[in-house]
This record gives sequence, structure tokens and C-alpha cells, in this order.
Amino acid sequence: MTSLIASYGVAICLRHAASLDSPVVVNGGTLSMVALVSESGVLAGTYDQSIGSPAGTGGAVNIDSGTVGKANTSTSYAGAVTGANGSIRKVGAGTLTLSGDLTYTGVTMVEGGTLALANTNSVATFAATVIAGTLQLTPLKTRVLDVDIASVFAGAKLDVTDNKLIVRSGSVG
Repeated sequence: MTSLIASYGVAICLRHAASLDSPVVVNGGTLSMVALVSESGVLAGTYDQSIGSPAGTGGAVNIDSGTVGKANTSTSYAGAVTGANGSIRKVGAGTLTLSGDLTYTGVTMVEGGTLALANTNSVATFAATVIAGTLQLTPLKTRVLDVDIASVFAGAKLDVTDNKLIVRSGSVG
């Protein structure tokens, strides 16, 4: 499986409803998953873009609506994940570990595998939904997951071991 690689100063922009099955490695560059161009009657920024999984040591992934984990492999990404109203949807059987700054403000959804949030900062997101698999805050004792809405479906798991969880409203299925 071939990966796309964004190194220092390189930007990869997914401009339409893009779907890549391979991992995208970001080592100091930028991966932009912000759909800027309208196509087939769909407004720009209102459709999902998907990649195998982000991986790498730095840089930034800027998201609008991104699906990750299609490659069913485990990867780690240490760069920033940003995006005003940006949302992440984790699918597939692997584990995606995010250890950089997480400043996106949309929905965090897990539909398969594990999404491990291992950064040292608080994680603020509009909503956290775990349909299948696990949303995990790796143990650090200082991390806070602050969400307006949390939903955890039967058989799914929200693991906040030794961390803090603030939920303004929610449900457990």
C-alpha cells in the first residue's frame, strides 16, 4: 500500500469528495481535508473526505469533515488536528493515536477500532459519539474531554481512565 507523504513545506489538499485507502504521512507539512469546491450540486464543505489513516511526526491536518481508519491499520499522528467546526469519524479495525494539539471543534465519532487521544492538552469538541469501538483518553491525570453532547451506544466504550470528563448532555445506550 502506497502512502502520500507531506513533508516540511509540502501541502496536500483534498479538494473534492476525496477517498484514499492508504495512510497519509504528515511530517511537518499540511494535509487539508477541507472541501473548497462545490460539485454535483453539493455545497463546498458539506461532504466527507476519507483517508486510510493519518500518520507522522508533525505538521497539521486541517479538517472539515474527515473519515479516518479505512486502511484498518494502527497509526500514530503527533501533529495538530485543526478545523473550525471540523469533525473526525474513525472507522476500521485499527487504532489511531492522536498526540498533537487537537483544536477542531466539531463532532468526534468512533464507528470502529479505537481513537486514542494522547495529547497533553484538554480536548474540547462539540459532540462525542461512540457507535462501535472505543474513544480513549490515554491515562495522564490532567486531560479533560469537554463536550456539549456525549452518546455511547451499547457495546461501545468511552475510556477516560485517570482523566476528567465534562458532559453537558448525553446518553448511554
